[in-house]
Amino acid sequence: MKQIAHLCMYRPKKRCSVGLYAGDVSKNTAGQVIDLLIVSAFKGDYSPSENSVIGSLTRAGIGFEALKDQAVIIDKDYWLSSPLPSQLAEKTGAARILCYEGSHHNPIDSLRTMFSALFVAQTHNNLDVSTLAMPILCSGDQNADPHRMLGKILIAIRRSFDLGLSLRDVRIVTLPSHALEYAKTFDEVNSDYDPFTLDNPPIEHDMFISYSWKDMSVIDKVCKHLEDRFSKELRLFRDKDGGLNPGDIIPDKLSHAIRASRCVMPFYSRNYFLSGACNMEFTTALSQIRWAPESFQLRPILIGDGDDITGDFGRVFWEDASGDEDLACLKAEGIARRLIKQTDHGAS
Repeated sequence: MKQIAHLCMYRPKKRCSVGLYAGDVSKNTAGQVIDLLIVSAFKGDYSPSENSVIGSLTRAGIGFEALKDQAVIIDKDYWLSSPLPSQLAEKTGAARILCYEGSHHNPIDSLRTMFSALFVAQTHNNLDVSTLAMPILCSGDQNADPHRMLGKILIAIRRSFDLGLSLRDVRIVTLPSHALEYAKTFDEVNSDYDPFTLDNPPIEHDMFISYSWKDMSVIDKVCKHLEDRFSKELRLFRDKDGGLNPGDIIPDKLSHAIRASRCVMPFYSRNYFLSGACNMEFTTALSQIRWAPESFQLRPILIGDGDDITGDFGRVFWEDASGDEDLACLKAEGIARRLIKQTDHGAS
């Protein structure tokens, strides 16, 4: 496998190499086993066609039907395999496989869900996604424009790295016959990207409310309580206009709003933990703590069952209002009062 284009991304205490490679993504020609290989397939169809990655992996000895039977279902469109047997991992160069088999009528949609699935898998399935490989997804039998898909993949990787996904090495692999053609697209997409800069915007909101829409009734009550108590003293940001659709990569609007807030208040529940969108909001907030530890807060409130808390969610102190909407209002009020007091003190 030969690297033909390259980009490095830098953030506090982490670095990620993104490369475009010419070779066969299903064969371990580099002598290295990566953490995760991402592939795409038609729904429930793992036919080993001649030119597909699925076909190449099948011929290498991977049975996708059996693999899926033992897989973790991330959502309706994604499943995460168990660790591959060591012999297969050495042969293919992948420790595990993440398979996308959603709708391919608009293949770009695959990217809007791919990194959402990765955030969920990282948080709930102890998946260390530091090394990652993929073909130019959906550009084989699904007939997506490979240049457009490559550009979208690069943008999604950059955004997800900025939002906290623990990437160290990403390899996008294409067949040698088209490698130089895709290298030009790779360089064009990254020509205006500054790998060092992620500016923090001016503060626009005191509190960003992070929640699952399935918990809307509780959130409505909490927000009304805060608005009644604090009126114009507290600038709330709450996505009520559909800024996130199920499975979407977090839009720039919400990423900006988190970074432009003094505090993010997640409302922990089973719905929250299983939502890719909520996972990304939470991880964005964790990343923001690294950028602005003295001026940014992450203050979760538990409204569900504490037994559902896993991974990074459990490493942050949370207020417990499990099953009690009135207590959730009071907990939120207490956090808001302290935030306002700290803000006033900082301004004096």
